[in-house]
Amino acid sequence: MTRNWLAMGLLAALVLTGCAKESAEKEAAEHADHSAYTQTAEARLAAMDAKIDSLKAYGETAADSTKAAIHQDVEALQMQRDQMKQRLDELGQATEDKWEETKAATVTGLDSLDAAWDRARARMH
Repeated sequence: MTRNWLAMGLLAALVLTGCAKESAEKEAAEHADHSAYTQTAEARLAAMDAKIDSLKAYGETAADSTKAAIHQDVEALQMQRDQMKQRLDELGQATEDKWEETKAATVTGLDSLDAAWDRARARMH
C-alpha cells in the first residue's frame, strides 16, 4: 500500500513538473511575442516621426498659400503621434488579460496615423 502511495506521489510530481515547464515555456513565448510586437510598433512610430519632420521641412519651403494647411497637418499628426506613444506605454504595462485588447487598439491607432499621413502627403502634391 505504501508503494502505491509512493508511486502515485512520484507520478503526481512528474505531471506537475511537466505542467510547470509547459506553462513557463508558454509564458516565455508570449513575452517574446509581446516584445517583438512592441518593437515593431515603436519602429512604426519612429518612422512616423521622420515623416512628420519631412512634412515640417516641406512646409518651410512651401508657397504661402499652403503653409497654413501644412502647419495644421503637422500639428494634427503630432497630436495623434503623441496619443499613440501613450498607447504604446499602456501596451507595455498591459496585463495578460488586457494585452490583446490593448494591442488591437494600438494597431487601429497606428493604422489611423498612417492614413492621416497619407492624406497629408497627398495634399503636398
